[in-house]
Amino acid sequence: MRTRAAFPATWALLAGLAACLASSADAQTPGDATRAHELLTSGNVKLGKAAYDEAVADYTQAIALDPGLAAAYSNRGIARCYKGQYDLAVQDCSKAIDLKPGVAESYYNRGLVRARKGDYDSAIPDFSKAIELKTDYAKAYIDRACAYRRKAQYDLAIQDCSKAIDLKPDYAEAYAERGSSHSAKRAHDPAIRDCTKAIELKPDYAEAYCTRGFAHGEKGEYEAAIQDFTKAIELKPGMAEAYSLRGFVYGKSGKRDLAIRDCTKAIELKRDDAGAYYNRGVMNLAKGACDRAIQDFTKAIELKPGDVRALHNRAVACCVSKAYDRAWADVKAIRRLGGKPDPNFIAQLTKESGRSE
Repeated sequence: MRTRAAFPATWALLAGLAACLASSADAQTPGDATRAHELLTSGNVKLGKAAYDEAVADYTQAIALDPGLAAAYSNRGIARCYKGQYDLAVQDCSKAIDLKPGVAESYYNRGLVRARKGDYDSAIPDFSKAIELKTDYAKAYIDRACAYRRKAQYDLAIQDCSKAIDLKPDYAEAYAERGSSHSAKRAHDPAIRDCTKAIELKPDYAEAYCTRGFAHGEKGEYEAAIQDFTKAIELKPGMAEAYSLRGFVYGKSGKRDLAIRDCTKAIELKRDDAGAYYNRGVMNLAKGACDRAIQDFTKAIELKPGDVRALHNRAVACCVSKAYDRAWADVKAIRRLGGKPDPNFIAQLTKESGRSE
């Protein structure tokens, strides 16, 4: 079972005249500068409505009229990030920084783009620079914490969350993120306390319910876990991970049909959810549906190459199905990846296949 790892969508939207981003000297005429700011405002409205193509178009027009309008570059970077155009988004944020090096929000936005790309090593210095420029920047501490957590630097993540809480004691996201890091360290009681505090501060915080459910599940408190995942789904019906994790807990509770149902729903919501395929495969294997289990493990491996657990379980399913050559192939793949197949399974496979590796 895995805890949530998504980055919060806490962009720093810049509004031309705010954050020391007044018109530049690059505007051709005062009229151009005025129109550029109108387009910037229009783009911000469209960005808020998730009309990303239209927002990019407005920001691009604003830049054409006033090439020194740093806010237009920074905000266009946000819109492009939402479109999945990460390299262009980084370029835009970098241009905003070149034009206005002292604006913390532009470094913060570039950090978020890099984090969404999975480039945490570059994101962390951006968040650090934002904090250097704006020492009370609680959001930057939280997103740096998230990047540290993704790098398994949990103590640094917890330190950043605690600093954010010092700066902003009612910051629900800081408690939830610290809870995630505690859970990743297997410190599940502190994780539950932090997530409970996050929920007190923000009762509709689906992600906090999901993280707390994960911690309950890891402690073997399955009913509490199921309640939390169910609440998360109630608050956010499209939350694939809540279905996947609830399915895992249903499976641990022996409720295999419910587990398969939830994992199937998670896959419907998120086709690239390797964990959901893996969990469903485990349930199908437990039910003796080996062909379905093999299909699920194969998909999990396709989505997450090198997943030793999926390879091992597929080998087991193949052995049960008497597909011995395929089972041995998976055993070899596990060894190539540095894994150690279960000796008891190897003994079983050797006996049933009539040969050794």
